[in-house]
Amino acid sequence: MSGSLRDERLFAKTATEAEAKDAALALPKVQEFTTDRTIRKVIFAPRRILNLVVG
Repeated sequence: MSGSLRDERLFAKTATEAEAKDAALALPKVQEFTTDRTIRKVIFAPRRILNLVVG
């Protein structure tokens, strides 16, 4: 979000995009930056990374 790492979390190798997104949005540090903002894009690379673009 805003080009910066906000938090880290490990997921199971079999985690789906929906599972990873839901878990990330439950993190307090992520909630701080997503409250009252729209998630414009979700970039998910299985077993690698989840990026949330907010605006």
